[in-house]
Amino acid sequence: GTEIYDQSHGTFVDLSILDVLQIFGRAGRPQFDTSGTGIIITTHDKLTHYLKSMTNQFPIESNFINLLADNLNAEVALGTVTNIDEAVEWLSYTYLFVRMRINPQVYGLTYADVQEEPMLETKRRELITAAAMLLDKTHMIRYNERTGDLNITDLGRTASHYYITCETMEVFNSMVRKSMTQGYVLEMLTRCSDFQQLKVRKEELTELWSLKDQYCELRIEDAPEDIHWKINILLQTYLSRGRVNGSSLQSDLNYISQVIESIFNVRVMWNVLNRYLIVSIQISIVSVYIRYTIICNHKDYNTLHLRQDNYTSKKNYRLYENIDRCY
Repeated sequence: GTEIYDQSHGTFVDLSILDVLQIFGRAGRPQFDTSGTGIIITTHDKLTHYLKSMTNQFPIESNFINLLADNLNAEVALGTVTNIDEAVEWLSYTYLFVRMRINPQVYGLTYADVQEEPMLETKRRELITAAAMLLDKTHMIRYNERTGDLNITDLGRTASHYYITCETMEVFNSMVRKSMTQGYVLEMLTRCSDFQQLKVRKEELTELWSLKDQYCELRIEDAPEDIHWKINILLQTYLSRGRVNGSSLQSDLNYISQVIESIFNVRVMWNVLNRYLIVSIQISIVSVYIRYTIICNHKDYNTLHLRQDNYTSKKNYRLYENIDRCY
């Protein structure tokens, strides 16, 4: 059918009309045929939706505003944007600017605003200024309000390189402490904005409880209706190299592992913690960071060291661990 599992939403979603149009656009062979045939296989209740979308196509609006801060950070990191004026001009090259002029009401404007200022420079400057202030608040860039200069920081450059969102950095900045336990670090990671769209499904609860008892060495508050409870269990399962059976849980686990590895890759968390280390060296916070970096790279979570050897089969190192427990 037309349902696919979307990791970013944590559930099954309908194939978007953009994907359908792209597939249909590739159905023909221009060098051989003058026409092509595309077939949609879907349930009857969704047939009308796709037929209307194909025959009565509506304009595609821009969602660029939702990720404006992250994209601005990337441009500043590249050096293509160095101040507010350049950022305002950069925004005029986007599809967002095109749609704001054609359909301004969707973006909080009126047709009178477009008539008074066709290039919408005031609106563009408001959007850029708000994004710059947010990035400055999260220590990803340095924004000089007097001169309008934008300068990237190590944290912002690293976040741009590893696709860490501004919202996630804001969570880290608000929760990081001078002294943190391993359990607190895991709890902080579950608050990443990348996980907000995941859901707790009733059919997963039985396996989640089993995973918690089998693989979770750090204490987790029992709150099955809370998404952070599920993420914490899957995170500890991943660090313990646990096995997940459910297909939806496996997809969620793969998504969580990708996000966590990017966060602990090289310097992301180090740059978050660095401003505390300048004031006072805290052994606990350094040890926790190094500990989880090793865990993510080698999956060494209080387990046999042979697990770090990628050439040892799963069957063998599980046998070795069982023998080790006997002694």
